[in-house]
Amino acid sequence: MKRALILGIGNTVRSDDGVGVHVARRLAHTGTSENVDVAYAGTSGFGLLDLVTGYDSVVIVDAIDCGQPPGTILELTLEDLGEHATSNTINLHESDLVTILETGRRLGLKIPPRISIVAVQIQDAKTLSERCTPAVEAAIGPACARAIRVADSLQG
Repeated sequence: MKRALILGIGNTVRSDDGVGVHVARRLAHTGTSENVDVAYAGTSGFGLLDLVTGYDSVVIVDAIDCGQPPGTILELTLEDLGEHATSNTINLHESDLVTILETGRRLGLKIPPRISIVAVQIQDAKTLSERCTPAVEAAIGPACARAIRVADSLQG
């Protein structure tokens, strides 16, 4: 049976930057589809390898700042990351997500062959606050639904 992971990442004390973690926490509370696990992490860099190793697919949920209206939800691939600057997806402790995953593959870890990103456009990631701005807060529910839909599609 194929297993998928929805992984929320972000810094929950920097307002909208924590949206990925907020999405994952909500999904952990409300539940997901069968064979879909949920986890969340801060900006743990290479520590993400421990979380994703062994899954067939992963949906990463994170904040993004690419000039869209706050709360806009985007679906991205790893290849898209060169086109968008994100808060954590690009720079996880000075190492980008693509480099981290490629390093895991070179080390012989079972890195998921299918990885997708659900990104929420931020408004403010500088204010020290554990709450998201209203537009990003309103996007958490739809981002949960999108992450589940993407995880289900990756399993097919």
